[in-house]
Amino acid sequence: MRERISLILKGIVLGISFILPGVSGGVLSVVMGIYDKLIEAVSHFYESWANFKKYFNFLFFLGIGGIISVLVLTNVIEYALNKIPVITILIFVGLIVGGVPQLFNKIKKDVSFGNILLMFIGIGLLVLMSITTGGASNQVIDTSFVSMLKMFGVGILASATIVVPGVSGSFLLMVMGYYEPLLRIINEITSFTNLYNNIIVMIPFGIGLVIGAIVIAKLIDFCLNKYPIKTYYVIIGFVIASIIEVFLSVFNYNFTLLTMIVGLILMVVSSIVVYIFFEK
Repeated sequence: MRERISLILKGIVLGISFILPGVSGGVLSVVMGIYDKLIEAVSHFYESWANFKKYFNFLFFLGIGGIISVLVLTNVIEYALNKIPVITILIFVGLIVGGVPQLFNKIKKDVSFGNILLMFIGIGLLVLMSITTGGASNQVIDTSFVSMLKMFGVGILASATIVVPGVSGSFLLMVMGYYEPLLRIINEITSFTNLYNNIIVMIPFGIGLVIGAIVIAKLIDFCLNKYPIKTYYVIIGFVIASIIEVFLSVFNYNFTLLTMIVGLILMVVSSIVVYIFFEK
């Protein structure tokens, strides 16, 4: 029971990555210590009945947490981002930072120039993607065939943010112009408004999300099995770049010195809490 509750809570944290711009679900799964298991489960659960039974509890309860997060916490996170954006973002920076020591524990015995170079390549790739992407205008989502086809494609692209550390799902949706429309649809579903149409348009998005996650997870699973240390160096590069990018995003908002001090204190506190949790 304790393990199931833990998975639900971790799923809730993962779900927040689709709500909070700049925060990567992949990074959160890495710092929570479930990344390897998540990639393994998504890559192999459908291959046999034995595998399905083996990974069912893990994926099911993690998924329940993710759904709860998106449906229940969307309004909360949206409210927090509107009212106290700097403090909210810094708390999540702290959550990511707190799990970083665990990442270095995985590769501390394999330090080499080539591996360090891979880490900086990971940092560079994420920074380059951030620089070269620009925000798009909000897209129109309806029940037309073209719109549904687009939603399927958006789901496939968004799935990469679940399994590729450093890539933010909400940021990617924002770049493509689907962030605010999808947030509005989720809010309407939770308030039982326009329920039929909203569920219909979310189905192709969900199918694309699942298919994309399986395909991309297969690739990452191969890398983790074949080149585990090198893969983790690249992942650490993604995580470091993600921390810097999310932290710098606070300067897009107006804030007072007191707000920044409170935010930094809470960032440190959240870092310590996560670090202690993983040390246990």
